[in-house]
Amino acid sequence: MAYIVGAVSVPLAGYKTLRVLRASPRTQVYEAEHERDGRRVVAKVFELGDESVEARVAHEFRLLQDLDVAGVVKAIDVERAGRQIVLILESVPGHNLAQLAGGQAMAVDEFLPRAISMAEVLGRIHGRRVIHRDIKPSNILVEDGSDRVVFADFGISVLFEDERWYVGDAELLEGTLPYISPEQTGRTKREVDFRSDLYSLGATFYELLTGRRPFEATDPGELVHAHLARRPQPPRQLVPAVPERLSAIVMKLLEKAPEHRYQSAVGLHADLLRLRDALIIGVPEPTFGLGEHDQPLVLQLPHQLYGRERERRQLAQELELTVRDRVPRVVAVSGAQGIGKSALIRDLEVSLAAHRGYLAQGRYAAGAGDDPHAGVFAAFTGVLEQVLTESDERLLSWRSCLRGILGPIAGALVDVLPQLSAVLGEVEPVPTLELGESRNRLHSAAVRLLSGLTSMSPVLVVLDDLHWADSAGLGLLAALIRESSGPVLFVLGLRSDEANLELSSLLAVLEAERRPCLGIELGPLSDGDLQRLLADALGAGPELLAPLVEHIGRKTGNNPAFVLQLLRHLVDAELLIPEARGWRWDLEAIVAARIPDDVVGVLTAKLEGLAPEVR
Repeated sequence: MAYIVGAVSVPLAGYKTLRVLRASPRTQVYEAEHERDGRRVVAKVFELGDESVEARVAHEFRLLQDLDVAGVVKAIDVERAGRQIVLILESVPGHNLAQLAGGQAMAVDEFLPRAISMAEVLGRIHGRRVIHRDIKPSNILVEDGSDRVVFADFGISVLFEDERWYVGDAELLEGTLPYISPEQTGRTKREVDFRSDLYSLGATFYELLTGRRPFEATDPGELVHAHLARRPQPPRQLVPAVPERLSAIVMKLLEKAPEHRYQSAVGLHADLLRLRDALIIGVPEPTFGLGEHDQPLVLQLPHQLYGRERERRQLAQELELTVRDRVPRVVAVSGAQGIGKSALIRDLEVSLAAHRGYLAQGRYAAGAGDDPHAGVFAAFTGVLEQVLTESDERLLSWRSCLRGILGPIAGALVDVLPQLSAVLGEVEPVPTLELGESRNRLHSAAVRLLSGLTSMSPVLVVLDDLHWADSAGLGLLAALIRESSGPVLFVLGLRSDEANLELSSLLAVLEAERRPCLGIELGPLSDGDLQRLLADALGAGPELLAPLVEHIGRKTGNNPAFVLQLLRHLVDAELLIPEARGWRWDLEAIVAARIPDDVVGVLTAKLEGLAPEVR
């Protein structure tokens, strides 16, 4: 067998090529036959452009070999061939679902047995702690002569333990955009778990049943916004032949919040079997509760906001006013550690996506005196990285705009913002100045850069842990707030238990100057909101939860982050046990475990050890 790179033939010993299955500039997929025993295989050939390609192929090979469950394509070998690396997989006699559907709606009696098989196989995959992350019709094969399915293309799949604390990068999307979950877009700053695959499977079901995807936008930004904020039409509204319960199953899979989807493929499989059995005995519209046999694989903690409705409305209104009036506004969000400041601010990103705005996010750290502007420059870096992913035409517009606004002082920023050089192209260096003059020039350049960014799109500047900022960092922030123009909303996160007199003084001065400046102070959850949080996390009703709410509230001070950490502690101690549709516990055993009354101190230390994104 030989693959062609330009005019060079690269042989792969022992195989002969039968046909090309698909090809792209960097990847070709062939069906081949072993010359000795006639066994059919699929060869995925990758051009070795950088080390990441080889690492990814090796990762997929190892993962498939370790996975080794029925319904998953088998990995046979991986070989180097010149400037290519070849992953050899078993050939499944059949066609993928995209080919079988051909862009048309699939009949329910044809769809249902395949859907049952998909749920069953996905349950096996998740049972081995693997998250697929790229489920779509073209990655699921149906064996000839049966309804058995085989999942393929595990190139970006991961073990759950490796993904647990990963927070997706909004500018490095992995997966296929029409099918990815809201959390996989990276815009929600939530870890991707097994329920992300269930969303993608829901998008696959939707397409097979209706002949169209849940969201038909072609613009990537519009698709991301749709996954975050729009609700697709139920399949039954598009295809009346789809039973109401089947339509409801698909819509449950497509819920925005993971805690409102099926929690496991096992629960989905059970509902599909109930539907099939009802249809077999002639019940065209069966009625049963969804998810009654659902069982969480792990404790999946809710990430939605509880008890913050007023604050959410305030933030959303500030963003709307910023966009409408095209003037800078400031919101300071304060509260104790773990009280939910970051979660509240993240919630605003969905509204920002609706305005096609840019998120500029930075964080300050204690003792960062060597780099007092780190928070602001990290925020600028994030926006510039977004700009660099856009089309060549759009990038040229950015270049013209920013070069014109920055003028001869652009060079003051390129050393601290390397991405700016990629946007602007070559710029003239700036002369050396005295310390004070150099600082003023840097401030002026930063103000011009922000004004240039807002001239093209709204910008949300999120600066977290601002209580750690020193006088130099606050000086730059003050200049940006006072002197920039256009639709920019500054959202400042700070701890109310960490005094910063200079920051307090700055906020007071901004208010005295009658600048649009709003303060939001977050307190502990009410007992009712704590009960709602525990109900979503544990799948239990209020009558069962009441004693547990009182106990956990006393131990954590109704601090949401401490509550979630305590729940994880109870799971680790086997005091919370998974069962169908939720969790069970013995309150007497939890009380007898003698969790100390100073648990807040213990949890604070544990929280400090987590990545900022998951606090």
